[in-house]
Amino acid sequence: MVMGGSQERIRPTALRAARPPSTGSGSGAAPGSAAAPGAAGSSDARSRATARHYGPAHSGEGAVVTLISGPPGAVTIHTPDVCYPASGYRVLSGPRRQTITLPDGTAAAYYVADFEKRSATQRERVRVRWSWSSSGIWSAPDRPRWQFARQLQLAPVLFKLYVATPLAEDEQASQREDDETIQAFTQAVLSQYAAALSRP
Repeated sequence: MVMGGSQERIRPTALRAARPPSTGSGSGAAPGSAAAPGAAGSSDARSRATARHYGPAHSGEGAVVTLISGPPGAVTIHTPDVCYPASGYRVLSGPRRQTITLPDGTAAAYYVADFEKRSATQRERVRVRWSWSSSGIWSAPDRPRWQFARQLQLAPVLFKLYVATPLAEDEQASQREDDETIQAFTQAVLSQYAAALSRP
C-alpha cells in the first residue's frame, strides 16, 4: 500500500499490500469480511458507499475499508454503534476516541468499537474504526451531525471512512489495543485518503 503518495510500502502478514479503493462507487466487500452492515456497495439519492477487502480471499481475515460520501446530514448518521446492534450484534466495548499520527505529522482522530454476533453454529467478532473528513483532516467529534452541519456551505460533501478487522476470540481481546500490523494498515488508509481528499 502506498502511504501518502510516497514509495514506502507496508507489508503486513494478514493484509496483502494493496492500494485502498478510489473514492468512486464500486463492488462490495468479499464474502466473510466484516463490512459495516448496510454500507458496503450501497448507494441512494443522498449518499454513496464503496468497500474493498484486503487480505486472503474468503478467509475472514484481513480488513474491510469502506468509504461513504454524501451530504453531511446523511453521512453523519448510521454510525457502527447504531447499525451493528440493529443487525444483531452486541457491543463489547466502545465507542472510544483514538488519535494516530500520520506520516506527514498531522493527527487523525477516529472512533473504535468492538462487536460480537452469535448464532447456533458460529461467533463473529469485529473491531470497527470510523472517522469523518471534508478536506483531508480526519476527525471524530462528539456530535458529528451538528459539527458538520455548520460547515455545510463550505463543504457540501462529507466523507466517512470505516476500517473493520476481525477481533480475536478470547474474552480479553476487546481490552487490547491493535497490534502493530493493524495500526500500520489503519495509518496507511487514513493517510492515503487524507491526501486524496485534500487535493484541489
